[in-house]
Parts: sequence; structure tokens; C-alpha cells
Amino acid sequence: MKVIISKRAMSLIKYWEDKCPYEIAGMGTVLMGTDGAIYVDNVELLTQSVTGASVDMDASSINTLAYDKRLEGDLRFHFHSHVNMSAFFSGTDRDGYRDYVKHGGWLLAGVFNKKGESKYIYYQGQDGENYPPLIHEDIEVIVMDELSAEDTQWADKQYDTRVKLEPKQLNLWEGTGTENDWRVDQLAKMETPLPNPNLLNNMPQESYMEIAEQVEEDYGIAYKDFNKIWQLYIHDFKDRPRNYHAMMDYIDTMMVKPNADITMGDSL
Repeated sequence: MKVIISKRAMSLIKYWEDKCPYEIAGMGTVLMGTDGAIYVDNVELLTQSVTGASVDMDASSINTLAYDKRLEGDLRFHFHSHVNMSAFFSGTDRDGYRDYVKHGGWLLAGVFNKKGESKYIYYQGQDGENYPPLIHEDIEVIVMDELSAEDTQWADKQYDTRVKLEPKQLNLWEGTGTENDWRVDQLAKMETPLPNPNLLNNMPQESYMEIAEQVEEDYGIAYKDFNKIWQLYIHDFKDRPRNYHAMMDYIDTMMVKPNADITMGDSL
């Protein structure tokens, strides 16, 4: 499978990705070449609220965009960023793509990060007897380059009107007067042991340190504090994955708007 992304479309994706400190997502129109190649002609941002580990998209904005662009091509390209994480498709991503094509049709998706890494995946839904469900990840992509000054102004307007950065801050170390005081007390009393197999659920120490370093870079959380948060994570979610993205989801539940109550899950 061959994918050609226009110079303008690829440059817009990279521009928004670099501009946003969190994850960000959008859709694009595609045209089919006579040789079977998929040509991504144009991309736009969706109306969305974004945090360090998630994108909450306004579902109606997809329908609006599909209608507005109906004369320019099919809305069958989805893109999102992973900020400083590696470029990969999570289980949530894959479930969403399958749901998008469950009644037939197809979708091309791309994930990008600030390191310049990217991956692409193609999902085809069941369409009668002739077109069974299909997933394709061996995709050749031709990448383009720069934006004009006019395009940059347009990209800034899209970003300013459609992307809402949720102002959040980590607030674990002071009493809150809420039912979550137990967690603050537990953190204050908790020592900072070195990682051990029981704590890490048999995760290699190298992997743990990589996650800790990435958390410090992205959230400014020192190792000693990360170690405490990890122990709470292990306690609260014994069956959750032990990886960076899962940890970001957990930390994000502990990040609240200034002066708001902390809501961090069930108490002991």
C-alpha cells in the first residue's frame, strides 16, 4: 500500500504537533489514485479538549467536517500525536478505528511525535461478501515539507479556535479537605525505596527508569515523587499495563484545575 501526503497536509500536521504541548488530533480528506495509491490532500483540526495523555474530541465536529469537505474528498484519514512518547497505536486507538469502519468503508490513520517518528495503519470494515475486514500496517509513505506564511496563519487560526488546553497542575502534597486526604497522607509518609521486582511487577529496571525519565521530562515530576506515585498506581490498578501511556493516564487523573478538589479514584 502506498500513501502520498501533500506538502501542505504533512506540514500542517507537524506544525500543530510542535505547537501543542499535549496530544492533538484531526482528520483529513483523501483521494484515490488510478494506481491504487491513497492521496491525503488536506487536513484540519477537530474541536477538542486535550491533556498530557488524552484527546477528548467533539464527535459532532467530525460530521460537520465531513459535510463541509464532501466536495473535496472522503474524510478517511485520522491523525494524532503522542508528544514525546514513541509512535504507536494503543488499544484504545485500534478500537476506535474498528468502530469507525464497522459498517463498511475504510480509514487510514497516522500517529506522530515530536521526535519526527510516525506510524500508519489502514482499517477496512466488512462490506458484504466481497470485502472482509482488513488491517494493513506495512505502508509506504511519501513525506513532504514546508508551509507558506499564509498557511501558517491559517494553521494558527485553526489551533486557536479548535484546541482547548485543559489547565492542569499536579496537586498531591497538600491537604485538600476532601475524601482523598488519605492519599496525601500516604504520600507524605511513604519512603522512596529503590525499584524491586515486587514493586515493578517484574518489569526490568531499565524500562522503569525510562518511564521515570520521560515523566520527569514531560511533567516535571522528580524521581522520588514518581516512585511514590508508581506505588499508588500498583496498589490501585493491579491489572493495568506497566507502561508510559498507562502511567500518563493515571497521573492525569491526579491533575486538577487550580483550586479544584482532587479526585483520584477509590480510597483504601
